[in-house]
This record gives sequence, structure tokens and C-alpha cells, in this order.
Amino acid sequence: MKRFFLTIVFLCIGFLGIVQAENRWYIRPDGNISWDVKEGDVHADHIEMSGLKVSVVLRYGVKEDGSFSLTRSIVWPLLRTIPNNTHASLTRRFSVEPVQQLCINGLPLEKEQVQQITLDGTLSVNSLMTTVGGDSVALTRIVFPSVSKASVCEIYQVKNIGPRGILLEISSGESVLETPASKGVDGSYRLVTRMDGVASQELKPGESGEFFVTYSGYKSGVSFESLDVKQELEARQALVRGWRDQLVLETPDTVINTMFGFAKIRGAESIYDTKGGLMHGPGGESYYAAIWANDQAEYINPFFPFLGYEV
Repeated sequence: MKRFFLTIVFLCIGFLGIVQAENRWYIRPDGNISWDVKEGDVHADHIEMSGLKVSVVLRYGVKEDGSFSLTRSIVWPLLRTIPNNTHASLTRRFSVEPVQQLCINGLPLEKEQVQQITLDGTLSVNSLMTTVGGDSVALTRIVFPSVSKASVCEIYQVKNIGPRGILLEISSGESVLETPASKGVDGSYRLVTRMDGVASQELKPGESGEFFVTYSGYKSGVSFESLDVKQELEARQALVRGWRDQLVLETPDTVINTMFGFAKIRGAESIYDTKGGLMHGPGGESYYAAIWANDQAEYINPFFPFLGYEV
């Protein structure tokens, strides 16, 4: 039991550093954390989020010019590579910037100033952006893994905050990467990046439009699975909310309470639906779809009955 509680502390240490470092992050009334970005506040960080069939390490930050940077390191634990050993989960990094595919009144978005970043079971980013022509929009990015599908989802919401109407144009389509058949236990795998949205939308002042991006992995011969990204977000939020409401730690220290809440999310989300059944994995781009006898048996598994998480 002593080791169990020490483990919870270790799970939380990284979060404690996030909250306290230069007072960059603050705790919101709902128990989540936000960073209100000030001019010249350059910083980079990372966080891992997982679902039953996918995991993603998001390396994100604010650059010197105030713009947002994001690289997605996506892991598919069920897509096994050769040699099929401890670290044989297919992993790829994606650093595309979908916002570059937008046009406002025929012009690209040129300048970005990140306003706020929030961690709440998703990564949510609010920015102000302008075009060469001087039109202004508010942009919200929301990034999260699917609860049950082998996909990472992104929602982009664009709001017209200028004094005149604008024409929002969005590129749509998909790109497919076929991995070498000689490198996969089940042959070649298909990695599909898909961008969906209304091709063009006229937005009056105060109106919003949106589009979606998904990154999915499939075995050869498996057809593309259409995703309702809004429903995927609702499923993710409901799951996180369920963990939040169970086994709530209440101490005089709100930082400890909050980091315990985030440790519950990370501990419970990293269960993968493998060929051998449901298995917990520590993650970190290395440890998925296998058993580490000390990590699971001694540390995390005794925690789940207290959490009441059926999976």
C-alpha cells in the first residue's frame, strides 16, 4: 500500500512542475489548468493522451513570434512492427499545420498570437489571427484521441471578429502513407490524414465556421472508417468527466488535488485493446501492448478498484 501511494505521487510530480514553473499555469475553478500567454512568453511542453486503440504525444508551444507550434507523435499499439518486441508499436510523427490551408477573402492567415492554452483532457488553444488584407479571426484548436477508434482528432473553429463579412475557404482531402510490408507483422499499414470541412463559408461579424482533421491507422484491406469528430469529442469529454467525479482527493492544497485529478486521467486512459485483451501501458512512446509486472501489478492495477473504472 505504501508503494501504491508513492506511485501516485510520482505520477503527479510532472504536473506539479507544470503548475509551479514561473507561475505560467493556473488552476481553473473546474479543476483544469490554463496558461494565459503574454507577449514574449516563449515556452514548449508536451503531454500524452490515449484511447483504446491509439496514443499521441503532443509536443506543443508558443514560438518567438507568438504563433503556435505542434508536433503529433502518434502510436498505434495494435499495428505491430518487426521485430515484434516490447517497443513494436507503429509510431509516426506529424508536424503539418492545417491552418495554412485556410484562406480568408482569398488571402492566407499570416500572423498568429496565441492567447490561451488549456489542458482539460484535451489540448485546447485559443489564438488571434490576421491576414495580409487586415481581416481578423479568432481561432480555437481542440486536439484529443478517439476513445475507441484508432484515430487522433482535431477541431478547428474560426470566428469572424472583424467589422465586415468574410469568405472562409477550406481545403479538403486526404493523404495516405503506406508503410513497408516487410516491416509489419500484418504486412503494410495505411496511415490516413483526412481534412474535412465545408469548402467555403460566408461569415458575418460574430459568426463561426469549423473544420476537422483526423489521423488514423489501419491494417491492409481495412477500409477507412468515417468519424463524427464532434461525437468523438463528446465521448472523450464524458469519459474524462467520469474519472473526475470518482475518487476525488480533497486536501487543503489545491495543487495536490488538481495533480491527483490529472494523474487519474493519465492512469486510466492508457489502457489498450490488444490482441491479448485489455492491457495497461505506461506509454512514453515506448511501452504499449505488453506487461511490465511491476508497473501494472504493483502500481496501477490496485488503483482501479478505488477509481471504479469498469474497463
